[in-house]
Amino acid sequence: MSLIFLLLFLSSIIYKNTLQVSNSTKWVVHSYKVHLALDRLMLTLKDAETGQRGFIMTHDKNYLKPYLGSKIKVRSTLAQLKWLSSDNTEQEKNIEKLEEMVELRFGYLRYSMYQDSLGSMNKQNLKESLDTGRNLMDTIEVHANKMIALEQYYLEKRNENYVSKTTVTPLLILLIVLFSLAIFSMAYFKINKDLSVMEETNRQLMITNESNRQAEKIGGFCTWTWDLKTGELKYSDNLYELLGCEPQSFKPTRKSFTAFIHPEDRQKITEEAAALLIENKQLIQHFRVIRKDGAIRHFKSIARTIDHKDKRTVIGIMNDITDQNEANFAIEQRNFELEQINGELESFNHVTSHDLQEPLRKIQTFISRISSNDMDSMSETGREYIGKILSAATKMRTLIDDLLLFSRTNKADKIFEKADLNELFQNSLQELAQAIQEKKATVTADPLPELQVIPYQIQQLFTNLISNSLKYSRPDINPAITIRSEKISISQMAPSEAKPDKIFYQISVSDNGMGFDPQFSESIFTLFQRLHSSSEFPGTGIGLAICKKIIENHKGTIKAQGRLNEGAVFTFFLPE
Repeated sequence: MSLIFLLLFLSSIIYKNTLQVSNSTKWVVHSYKVHLALDRLMLTLKDAETGQRGFIMTHDKNYLKPYLGSKIKVRSTLAQLKWLSSDNTEQEKNIEKLEEMVELRFGYLRYSMYQDSLGSMNKQNLKESLDTGRNLMDTIEVHANKMIALEQYYLEKRNENYVSKTTVTPLLILLIVLFSLAIFSMAYFKINKDLSVMEETNRQLMITNESNRQAEKIGGFCTWTWDLKTGELKYSDNLYELLGCEPQSFKPTRKSFTAFIHPEDRQKITEEAAALLIENKQLIQHFRVIRKDGAIRHFKSIARTIDHKDKRTVIGIMNDITDQNEANFAIEQRNFELEQINGELESFNHVTSHDLQEPLRKIQTFISRISSNDMDSMSETGREYIGKILSAATKMRTLIDDLLLFSRTNKADKIFEKADLNELFQNSLQELAQAIQEKKATVTADPLPELQVIPYQIQQLFTNLISNSLKYSRPDINPAITIRSEKISISQMAPSEAKPDKIFYQISVSDNGMGFDPQFSESIFTLFQRLHSSSEFPGTGIGLAICKKIIENHKGTIKAQGRLNEGAVFTFFLPE
């Protein structure tokens, strides 16, 4: 119990001492605030006086800014002084007198500006006005110092009272010492523990820093920071290596780094850096540097500012993109070459569509003009040759038409629009009506969706696939062609895809025709690929290549499955 009482007694003394210290601190802060407010008042008056003088001498309105705003600041400061001295009658009287003198000073300032506006202000008047203002300002300053001295007097009296009432007994000192020893012991063990944690943290930090250094070397980049308050710059070691220098071989300053920038890029970099400080946005710069060994390298820098409390810092990352630029240049050259090749192909298409077809038309026209009497007068060999010429011309004409169709599929404007695939399918059936009737074929189809497609290409797709089934039908069996449609997710179509929620339509065209060997499932879509000779089945081997190109234009896929003498299935996938 006595220990508890002792602790309570010590606690009460400590509390009393703490309370007295708190009160003393409070009055110190109070005196500091009064002193600060009076200093601020004097500074504002001097700013107003300086602005007024500058305006009278130069008539530049920019000098009026401190004068125009000073009255509000002065009133605010006086209000603060009244609040701080509300419990001190003597200081309240001093503030009232101070307020009268401040108002009088502003009156002199207004009067001088009024006289100046009338043009009656000469050097003598100006001198008298300035002397009057200076004398009044001296009076105000003396009065303010008087108030500060009074506050200091009160503060000293309170401190004397505080010291006289503060008594520390030997027992209290001993107990405080013992208590401090206990605290020091606990702190010792805590510090040892914290040191162990700090050592481990430093070890991890060292590993992280080394990892970052290696990453910079491997990635060919570096980091830097710029403290805008102190102007201090810090570079990572790899920046020096990118410039062909030894690490930390020169002091990191803007001037030292700018010396490495290509002379033609320096002004642009300086202007962009200034804009970064004003706009506070991320800045991406491309520029050239001249390494220490004279080699010119291309750099890319990304920087932005970070504000934390009153500290503003620019952080940046910089990397050497010379190899990337060279690769891009090589790609651009290759693209230019490809454009030239495409131009040559367009010229070839033009020749194909006009110059090659014209002599073919003439051959067919002249052969058609040979009358039956002329044919009868020819030898059998001559008639056979004429027939072969006509057949070859017809095949050539068909091949040219198919090549032009394939070329248009590659080159035509890909204008997508909402279309009903049922209508496009019916248009294909009408186009193939004669062949379907001759083959006595049956064509059935599920309801097809409405999709964003290139309508004429999808119609061409149906036409080619159905025509293919009719062409390769078995002679002893009537062709049966079936079109199926099903909505599926991309995971069903390609399980490895990353977006399983994407929807596709799976549409298949199956038949009971001759089919094909499964080993040709991929090559069947190759241009000019034929599984039969032209004497067995007419065609150019372009139709299925056109189908594949149409599906690729729609961001889909197509595949083929077949078994000899059992039929074939062509399945294509169109995105919803």
